[in-house]
Amino acid sequence: SSGSSRVIVNRPTFSWYNYDQEQMQLSADGELGIGTTDFDGFKLAVAGSIRATEIKVQALPWPDYVFASDYQLMSLGDLRSYIQQNHHLPNVPSAQEVEEEGGILLGEMNTILLQKNEELTLYILQLEEQLAKASTDIKELKALVSQISDLKKAVAELQNKN
Repeated sequence: SSGSSRVIVNRPTFSWYNYDQEQMQLSADGELGIGTTDFDGFKLAVAGSIRATEIKVQALPWPDYVFASDYQLMSLGDLRSYIQQNHHLPNVPSAQEVEEEGGILLGEMNTILLQKNEELTLYILQLEEQLAKASTDIKELKALVSQISDLKKAVAELQNKN
């Protein structure tokens, strides 16, 4: 009846209506649609926002492989070139790909972001090593400059004595 909630059982689908608007549909295949009947191959389809206190996503492989000794970290020069050419990070879907695919899987994206975060950590550690070496080189150069200055003074004094 109009203006009330009702459930229609029409095998193989259960549909819940409110004010003659279909609100939810459960298929015999176990697909649940909330605000939509377009499952697009997913078991749960929601047209609208979802709020939860926690969501567990099983995403494998977890990118700890980034810290393996044989992991090939792209050089910063190659990374710069890749970004200039492709306008996104390597192994990260472009905006166009995400749009064409109608979104991205949450577990997959979290794995990609963690991989990029771990790679950033490796870049930072490399830069720290380079900075420490440059600092040592600067100290050595300052010592040489000081020695050269002392030698210049000694030469000037010898020239003045002659």
